[in-house]
Amino acid sequence: MKLERRGRERAGLPVGALVGGALAIGGAVTAVWLHLGLPRPVCLLREWTGIPCPTCGTTRLLEALLSGDLLGALAWNPLVFLILTAVAVWAVLSAASFAFRMPTWRVAFSPGERTWARILAIAALVGGWAWVLWRNG
Repeated sequence: MKLERRGRERAGLPVGALVGGALAIGGAVTAVWLHLGLPRPVCLLREWTGIPCPTCGTTRLLEALLSGDLLGALAWNPLVFLILTAVAVWAVLSAASFAFRMPTWRVAFSPGERTWARILAIAALVGGWAWVLWRNG
């Protein structure tokens, strides 16, 4: 695995900044939704089978985040919390590199490292789902 510096060869907003904007809009919509007291979304997998899905607890995670309870948010669904944190960091760095005309960086994996990254991603998904089953099941 190596870190590669890339130039500013692309025009337009970087993907990270666009994803960050979508994340911010989603957070704002969630805040308004919860503030208005509208019903929480229903997990269809849990509704139909009684088994929580890998993202179950995300609405309560967002409620905890919006009230400033980081540890509570982490406890509801650690995998979703870590993914949201990583995406937020990526979005901020991407927007900053665009705004200040700085080069970007990317992580380059060899084919063998890509295989291990996929295995770790699957293990994280299984571990995250096991947490949700234990916590919410």
